Amino acid sequence: MSCPVNTSCLYRDGRLAVTIKDVSIADEIRAARKAAGNPAQDAVAIAVGVTVRTYSRWENGYSEPRRDNVEALERYFGVSLGEAPSAAAAVPSVARRLAQLEETVSANQATIAELQEALRLVRREVQRLAREPRRAAEAQS
Repeated sequence: MSCPVNTSCLYRDGRLAVTIKDVSIADEIRAARKAAGNPAQDAVAIAVGVTVRTYSRWENGYSEPRRDNVEALERYFGVSLGEAPSAAAAVPSVARRLAQLEETVSANQATIAELQEALRLVRREVQRLAREPRRAAEAQS
């Protein structure tokens, strides 16, 4: 069993149950720039002390900044980067939600079975009633 790139997977009974997209440093940098009013990449690069190409590579996920550059970005944007909760930390809450959904499905399956049985009885009654007029017509002739 393999998990798609940049995701964490939760398996249940040998089947893929949940796929969670991991948040990369590139996603965080991009989000921080947008939250800061979307300054141009070259303005951020100059403020941080790197080339525009280097900054662009960080934001597009082609490379990752060194710790000192992450700290410069954090100062510039006024946020903390690289500390987003990992998908692994989210697995317990996702597992709880999955269990809730499975309970709902089980309850709905029981309801569906009851409705199917009621439908079967109604169909049988409709068929019985459809035969009665024919019997009455046959008896009169």
